[in-house]
Amino acid sequence: MRIGSVMFLLFNNKMKNLGALRANLSSFGVEKPLVAVIESYNSKVECSAKEPKNKIARVKKSVEFFENDLKANDFLEKVVSKRRNSHFLGLDINTISTGYCVFKSSTLLKCGRICTKKSCDVLEGGVLVSDHLKSLRLDARISEEGSNWIIGIEDFAKSYKAGKFQTKGLFKLAQLNGIIKYSLFRDFGAKAGAFHASSIRSFYGIQKANNDEQEDIKKAVLDFVISRELGNDVQIAPSDSMAGHQWEFGPRSKIFSRDNFDVTDAYIVGLFAYHQTLIEDLKQNEVLKSKFREKYLEYYVAPKKKSSNSFDDDSIKRRKLRENEANEIFHEALAIWFKG
Repeated sequence: MRIGSVMFLLFNNKMKNLGALRANLSSFGVEKPLVAVIESYNSKVECSAKEPKNKIARVKKSVEFFENDLKANDFLEKVVSKRRNSHFLGLDINTISTGYCVFKSSTLLKCGRICTKKSCDVLEGGVLVSDHLKSLRLDARISEEGSNWIIGIEDFAKSYKAGKFQTKGLFKLAQLNGIIKYSLFRDFGAKAGAFHASSIRSFYGIQKANNDEQEDIKKAVLDFVISRELGNDVQIAPSDSMAGHQWEFGPRSKIFSRDNFDVTDAYIVGLFAYHQTLIEDLKQNEVLKSKFREKYLEYYVAPKKKSSNSFDDDSIKRRKLRENEANEIFHEALAIWFKG
């Protein structure tokens, strides 16, 4: 994978100074070589009548363009360098407690949990969370003067199904999200982006072990975070901590508390915000867009040898069609290449 902390797989020999931005995902069992990523894409879209087979083939070929022809790694190196001093804040907001994680590029600086269980109402809870987050921005050990902040929040509801949610609780959570988003814009000067948990987990290949329905997906996220930050097969003890967060255990039972999941959920939100920022930076790069379009048209709109006039009306129409198609496939293939 080309995601965030795994970047040294690609640049290990060329970019030793970026080693902190990548970690070998094979160490925690979610490595996806480029071929596997393409095959995964192929299996997903082939079962959909909405995706014609020729488009599938063109997306796969376009991923190869990024890998072999366009020197996309050089463009990635530049956007990574551009964001090396950016701060990323990931939040998992709920009405009982809010988990947070602060990154500088892909390096974790601080994480923790803000308890709002005893707050009288949603406004009081929102102010409590907002004041705590503002103190993070003002902490000189975390944020330099003029730091650029990018904020991600776990989206609280992708859809509403009657009977699945308590309406009162859902509205309270929506109100709390609105209060905190406003305070973030006021205090950090940044609009928070909302990412759904399932999209984040899919991006990192986080899933239940062996598709066991009894396996808690929250535990799978915890394993991902622990493996990335502390290493494989690390057993957390009550005395252990991570970037300022003291792992919580039951006072009597000594059982690992599920409250910690607020922090690990916030972790993947912040990391995802970083990786999505890199992808968006690449998508906005006009030089990379132009090179891709040229390569795409060169491959798919080659002049016909049998025609004396290579650029007849049909050829012009075909080229125009492929130009429009290239713009669409550029975004899709780039995201697949990035995860390769």
